[in-house]
Amino acid sequence: MGPAFDQDYQHQLNEGMTRCYMVRDIVGGFGHQQVNALLPSPGGTTGAPVAGKRLYYPPNTPEFQNLKNKMETQWLDELLTTLDLKREQLPVLWDADFLHRPEVESNRDSHVLCEINTSSVHPYPESIPDLVAADLLRALSAKRQ
Repeated sequence: MGPAFDQDYQHQLNEGMTRCYMVRDIVGGFGHQQVNALLPSPGGTTGAPVAGKRLYYPPNTPEFQNLKNKMETQWLDELLTTLDLKREQLPVLWDADFLHRPEVESNRDSHVLCEINTSSVHPYPESIPDLVAADLLRALSAKRQ
């Protein structure tokens, strides 16, 4: 089990979670789902609300471009530095889950990292298999040289 980090409760859980699917070091697509485990029960009921359906999107979806850009140009480098990893050591398929955060201050990001998954990353967007195949071909070609 990996380390756990304490983070502030995100009051906008009802806006859902965005999953950023990664093929090594590129964003391969997105998923969005309502988060229900930490939400209060609907009036007069017990237990968490029913989770919403996860929706999948390709990497070029306009509403996720800010998140894609941050992930590929800033956050990934910070993650690699923090974990003392090289890009080639990244899993072929992994994901990072983000919760939306209102931009209260102009220098704050609109997403906060919730968790990173490196195993059992399934299901995933339709854009992923072609990217995984391309990564495999790239790795095999590099090995032959």
